Amino acid sequence: MNNYRFIYMFEAFALMCLGVFAFVSPRYFTVGLEPLLGWTFLAAGFVQTLRIFKSNLTVARSGYIFNALLYVFCGGWFLANPDAGILSMTLTLILFLVVEGVAKFILGYQLSPIRRWQLFIVDGVLSWIIALAVWRGWPEIAYWVPAAITGANLIWFGFSLLAFSLRTLHMSHEMK
Repeated sequence: MNNYRFIYMFEAFALMCLGVFAFVSPRYFTVGLEPLLGWTFLAAGFVQTLRIFKSNLTVARSGYIFNALLYVFCGGWFLANPDAGILSMTLTLILFLVVEGVAKFILGYQLSPIRRWQLFIVDGVLSWIIALAVWRGWPEIAYWVPAAITGANLIWFGFSLLAFSLRTLHMSHEMK
C-alpha cells in the first residue's frame, strides 16, 4: 500500500478541491449548474476507481469499490435526469449520504487493523448526521444544500484519505 501513497494523496487533494469548488457558492452551483453536481460525483468516482485499479491493495477493496460505484451511479443519475429538479436531487443526495455512511462504516471496519481507521467511521457518522439535517430542512433548503453538503462531504473524505496516506508513509519510515 505504501507504493501507492501518491495515488491516495492525489485522490485526497482532488476530492478536497472538488469539495471546495462545490462549497464556495452552493446556491449558484445548485440552481445554475445542476449538472455540475453530477460531474463532480462522476469525477470523484472515477478518481477513486483509478486508484483502486492502479493499486494492488486487497484490504478494504470491496468497501472502496462500493463507494466509487456509489459516486458514479449518483453522478450518472443526476446527469441523466436533469428535469427531475432540485427537490428530487436533494432527496437523492439524502439517500446517497445514508448509503455512503454505511459504506464508510464497512470501509472503516475493514481497515481496523491500521491506525487512524476511526476517521472513516467518523466520516460515516457525519454522512448520517448531514442526511438527517437535510431531511429535516427539506424542501426549504433544497436550493443551496446539495452543493454545500457535497462539498463538505468531499473535503472530509479527502482529509480522511490524506491522513490515512500520511500514516502509511510514517509506517514505511518506521519499518526501515
